Amino acid sequence: MARQLPFDIGEVRLRLIDCGELDQYARFSANEVSSSPPGQTYSLTSDEGAWILRCPSSGDRGFGTQGIRAEATALHTLEMSGIPVPLLVYLDEASGLLVSRRVRGASLRTDIQLADVEIGARILVANAFADTLARIHSLEFGIGGVSSVLWACRDLRNYVSEIGLRLARYELSVRPALNALLDSLARSVPAPRKPCLLHGEYRLDRTIFDLDDSPVLRAVTDWRRVGFGDPLLDIGIAYVFWAGLRGIPSVVSGCPSVHFGYPAFEGLLSRYRRAVNFDVDTRVLPWFYSVGFLEVAARVLELCEQRSEWLSSTNRFDDVSALVQPLITRAIAALEGSHLAASYALSR
Repeated sequence: MARQLPFDIGEVRLRLIDCGELDQYARFSANEVSSSPPGQTYSLTSDEGAWILRCPSSGDRGFGTQGIRAEATALHTLEMSGIPVPLLVYLDEASGLLVSRRVRGASLRTDIQLADVEIGARILVANAFADTLARIHSLEFGIGGVSSVLWACRDLRNYVSEIGLRLARYELSVRPALNALLDSLARSVPAPRKPCLLHGEYRLDRTIFDLDDSPVLRAVTDWRRVGFGDPLLDIGIAYVFWAGLRGIPSVVSGCPSVHFGYPAFEGLLSRYRRAVNFDVDTRVLPWFYSVGFLEVAARVLELCEQRSEWLSSTNRFDDVSALVQPLITRAIAALEGSHLAASYALSR
């Protein structure tokens, strides 16, 4: 029996026709591509094109129509400021639906896809990845800026506390070490800096590239976690996905740094620092790297909770702790300033 869609596909079809995106006689279908929190994502396809539909799910905490509105505002604002993002087709705030046009190109999600990129093109992919994040973080908001949007600003102390609460929902063998780490993070919160727009999950598979000739970054996608806060929060997440998953079995994404030709994360960071319009205090990076590992650990647990049936059917992981324990161990190493955080021994 087909799973019932959480939205009226007939109404969506009519809206696409009204927007001039779809011919009234064209075939049209919807398929779920992600149920990972927050929200649900569907692929809409026809002979004329393809779109991405985002909607909240019943179990989402803190998403709903407010999150949909924030993502739509981000897409609209960034498009006007020249940042490559998917085109926002329409927003239905009442029902919490957002539809954007799918961008054609390659998503470098898995290690196989990363390895398929020509070696000479890999540094160009990395440079575009770093430069685009710098452009996002350098946008000016408010009077004289591109927009005066009202995204909630993420307070670092509260953010660490929220991560701790999310992790507290799960039984973890590394609980004593985790609690000690959370205490250390709370005692060493960096001084606040001027907030900027945050993607919230900036990693290579959240970008679309045209790889036919010289690589071109066509779009930064998936703005479900958009917010406002310290730019190094995005840097911490980017570090984990670029270098921190080395050697960890993952249902999340591949690890660029394990492939020859992709630069070490330090190279991306140097390029980013030269491009932004503010100073980056490298002394506080260990704190943000550590928080990045914990944030990813919390998301992995939430993902596995959503997809427990799929994980069991693949027989890929006997114990979710095999995924999470290394992330927490590396979070500890990162806060200690260890340069081995991305290849830390997983024996604890």
